[in-house]
Amino acid sequence: MTLSEETATENILSFSYRAVTMDRIIFLVCLCVAVEGDIGKHVFIENKETWSSAQAYCRQYHTDLSFFNSQSEIEKLPRAADGNLVPGWIGLYRDPNNKTAWKWSGGGHITFQNWADRQPDNSGGTENNAVITWNGLWTDVSGSDFYSFYCVDKDPNLPKYTSF
Repeated sequence: MTLSEETATENILSFSYRAVTMDRIIFLVCLCVAVEGDIGKHVFIENKETWSSAQAYCRQYHTDLSFFNSQSEIEKLPRAADGNLVPGWIGLYRDPNNKTAWKWSGGGHITFQNWADRQPDNSGGTENNAVITWNGLWTDVSGSDFYSFYCVDKDPNLPKYTSF
């Protein structure tokens, strides 16, 4: 191999290495944007159901019950004509293995919390699910109660679960 062939080979190898490295950097940047970005489109379902029935409906016709990583996600929920939210189920439930921890229906512990004052209180010892109230705050209630609910149609390009 001549000196010019060796130099050309080194340049090609160097370019290939830079291209692979750049692909990895772009992938990591996209992954971070996906985790921090919008979850998807929230849909309000007016029918009143138990938490389990609402979850089953959302999983059949959408992605899951709605979940939130930030206040800005809550602000994207569909509103009633008066500008307030209609109280409804969200995908939040008490971890059966740790009664002080809450999880999202789609997986993972909550990293953002928006509980109303003195909530969750587990009044009566059966409040293992959560609804979002008219002002966007959460309160724990019994899963056997009947509420309208919010589903999320998650962007299929995002990772399956965005909670860590």
